[in-house]
Amino acid sequence: MHDNDQVIKPACPAGKVVFGPVPSRRLGLSLGIDIVPHKVCSYDCIYCEVGTTTLKTLSRQSYLPEDEIIEEIKCFFSKNQNPMDFVTFSGSGEPTLHLGLGRLIQTVKAMTTTTIAVLTNGSLLADALVRQDLSFADVVLPSLDTVRASTFEQLNNPAPGLRIGDVVQGLNKFVESFSGRCWVEVLLVKGINDSPVEIEGLTDALAWIAPEKVQLTTAYRPSRTACVEPVDLESLTRIAQKMRSRVNVEIVGSFSTSRHIEGLENTEHRIAAMLRIRPMTFEELMLATGLKAAELNKILSFLDQGGAIAEIRFKDKDFFTLKIRTGDNDHAHP
Repeated sequence: MHDNDQVIKPACPAGKVVFGPVPSRRLGLSLGIDIVPHKVCSYDCIYCEVGTTTLKTLSRQSYLPEDEIIEEIKCFFSKNQNPMDFVTFSGSGEPTLHLGLGRLIQTVKAMTTTTIAVLTNGSLLADALVRQDLSFADVVLPSLDTVRASTFEQLNNPAPGLRIGDVVQGLNKFVESFSGRCWVEVLLVKGINDSPVEIEGLTDALAWIAPEKVQLTTAYRPSRTACVEPVDLESLTRIAQKMRSRVNVEIVGSFSTSRHIEGLENTEHRIAAMLRIRPMTFEELMLATGLKAAELNKILSFLDQGGAIAEIRFKDKDFFTLKIRTGDNDHAHP
């Protein structure tokens, strides 16, 4: 090799697992790690911003090869050292369905000092092995939208055999045994789980479960069904005030962080990877990337000309989303 020859490092895998960092209302700027195929989940929630569940299951499997997952994560950290708020196991499905979750959390912990979080719907917490896997995380953020069986079926559309009573029991067992931080998300949909009866039942259950805090939110982005209506801020505030007598509640609204992903290689690819997971506004993309408006417009125009993205109007806001390709047809997601 001559002195002027350059050693070219191989490119990272094409974003099958790692996405972002993305702006998160609850976790600031978060690097996502997606360890199950698109929309493999135990729920098919009507408010899901990722889209319709393609495989609704309670079966834990090694859905993706762990060596490929680890290689992509290693490659990301070897090329990108900018600070982030969290590294989060989340994405287009339910991460606790992956059998190797615990090992993967430990592997990532050896690569970074960034706080490790897991976003989960909480459906599998009755399983002691799932609780053991999650014990390696720093923060676990399960969901609990209702304690009423009929609302559970309507809102979360669970896999056959999954009962809301078991979900609540599992969440209680997890909080009792977990040494890290547990923040429970409650997502309210207007006219479905925001009634006084619903809120009273949720408050009773959450007071018994006793997580560190409850994060109250609503449908801020386009969802897979047109019937989903967000709860207005005034109502959210009133509900939070009522719950605060028994549980520690905060209302989660817009994304905010002092960090962005300036310097990340292949910005176009990173933006596309973010939009694969969730629709985002122009302002959110600016905050996440640190790009100026003109620069971001140029990238979005490039993606649009290539037929990769679409715009969706939701509640007086414009969202960009990645198009899903199914055979010869394209459609916006969700």
